[in-house]
Amino acid sequence: MAEPFLNAWLAKRDRPQVVVLGNEKGGSGKTTVAIHLAFGLAAAGVRVGTIDLDGRQGTFSRFVDNRRRYTLNEQDAARMFFTDHRRITLSRNAQEDKAGDEKLVQLVTALDSLSHCQYVVVDTPGSDHILCRAAHVLADNLITPLNSSFLDLDALVRVDREANQISGPSAYSEMVLYMSEARGEFGADPIDWLVVTNRIPNVPTRVHRDVIGVLRKLSERLHFSFLPSLHERVIFRELFLKGLTVLDTNRHETSTPQTLAAANSAREEVEALVDGVLAHGPLKKLAADRAEDRRHRQPTRKRKSAISFENFNPTGR
Repeated sequence: MAEPFLNAWLAKRDRPQVVVLGNEKGGSGKTTVAIHLAFGLAAAGVRVGTIDLDGRQGTFSRFVDNRRRYTLNEQDAARMFFTDHRRITLSRNAQEDKAGDEKLVQLVTALDSLSHCQYVVVDTPGSDHILCRAAHVLADNLITPLNSSFLDLDALVRVDREANQISGPSAYSEMVLYMSEARGEFGADPIDWLVVTNRIPNVPTRVHRDVIGVLRKLSERLHFSFLPSLHERVIFRELFLKGLTVLDTNRHETSTPQTLAAANSAREEVEALVDGVLAHGPLKKLAADRAEDRRHRQPTRKRKSAISFENFNPTGR
């Protein structure tokens, strides 16, 4: 039942742009990036749907629940932005193939119900199963968060002990390339694969520089592009229980001066990430306008990070 739906969905001319957060290694920060991307798009005025494929952990869905609980009255609701959220639940069927079919039905139903959105952001678990493979075929943009360590880099590629020779792609990279080719069989464009270095250290280390060097080489082989990086920040975890993002911190009286100060740099990074994703989709003009607006708002803070990627262009490729 999945193949006819995939064919019909990818053939639609007015369907939402599907953005999938994918990486088979756990702890890469997929959900944190998914949350801030989704709600960042919503804050930019985009109609956003979200799907949580992780029926076991459901971290994205818990964030949504926390956000709804935080919104205690209509006044709060009027100042906040939301997404149209769907969660894929665990199957009670003991047979693996039937359980997979049940989950695919849920995914199909969720996507159909979000057809009115401009973007659908899909958060995936850190494992390979039928739902993840289906999500990758559906991905117009695939975003892979990657921590700057060789342990995390191993999720994409095999590197020798001197870290100067790539010996081959990982199973995950091979799966992405295969699913990208499979989209062609349905008449769709290949996956636009985007990598964001996540939780990067505030002080660049030798390991970080070496990882960046390998990634630059690897991008030519695996045909992925880079998004602006996100630093390691405690504030991401602190806001989770309140259902808040760093984009919310200047909208609520409960925000302390310390919280606002800590959120400023994080907010800039998230906004740049949102613009980077918009620039790789149908709303490139919005990305360029937002980037130009930020330049006017913060003319004295423009600086070049020692660890950002030089090939990022907020106006598109």
